[in-house]
Amino acid sequence: MSRIAVLLTSSPTNGDALVAAFVKGLNALGYYEGKNVLLDVRFASGQLERLPGLAAELMNLRPDVVYAPTGPSALAVKKISGDAPIVFSNVFDPVSYGLASTLARPDRNMTGLSLMSADLVAKRVELLSEVVPGLSRLGVIYILGYAGNVIQLQEAKRAATALGKSIFPAEAVKPEDLAAAIGSITKSRANGLLVIGNTTYYTNRAQIAAIAVRSKLPTMNGSSEYVVDGGLISYGPVYTDLSRRAASYVHRILKGAKPSDLPIEQPEQFELAINMRTAKELGLKISQAVLVRADRVIE
Repeated sequence: MSRIAVLLTSSPTNGDALVAAFVKGLNALGYYEGKNVLLDVRFASGQLERLPGLAAELMNLRPDVVYAPTGPSALAVKKISGDAPIVFSNVFDPVSYGLASTLARPDRNMTGLSLMSADLVAKRVELLSEVVPGLSRLGVIYILGYAGNVIQLQEAKRAATALGKSIFPAEAVKPEDLAAAIGSITKSRANGLLVIGNTTYYTNRAQIAAIAVRSKLPTMNGSSEYVVDGGLISYGPVYTDLSRRAASYVHRILKGAKPSDLPIEQPEQFELAINMRTAKELGLKISQAVLVRADRVIE
């Protein structure tokens, strides 16, 4: 019986859908919990300082492979056990994050799926400009410590400049920093907010949405989970699809493949989601041209 460790940075409430998608992927490949595989799942519930302890706890169970979706969880496992096979699925840029040498040849004991797409941030800026008439200044919240956030911030600046708009970045490292950061964006007279995704924001996405609505700031987010919890609009990969696809990496590793021989893949499914309740609260009318392109509309 194979043993698979799963380490998530999110809480059970936020991360259960990802685990369910991963298990569904395993089932499709013939793995069933309690029959031919054991799953040991741990949640950090947004408290990144808990990751080293949880990683050590999981590694003491001697798993055959570890599924650690995000950069922080993957790095935590790597520091505890440098040679355990690790599969990730929700890392914007695995190379910048130090998880792989190249996408084609990871060259280490880690592989999986990347969130990175060259024009993804530009598309988000363009969509928000289309949804918010007269968007002139774009506020951006980010965390400098996340390698992927730095890259996305640079892309946001380029995209905004190309559209003739200014940008106002504000860093919010902890959940308690969010109100002040979004407040400074409001004072800068920005009339739109780009939320650059990371573990902290994903776990606290409902808080971000609530603050933005109170501040009358339409938000563009990286995944539909933000929109379900009150964000205005999102465009990005389908996280559950990435989790499902991660199971195929686990399968190949259990069959003897080396992570370094498995190229890192990019997203195949992208989703545009809109929360019409939030649009109403903000006094925004979403054009039919945008609505017909939406994959998910929350009434």
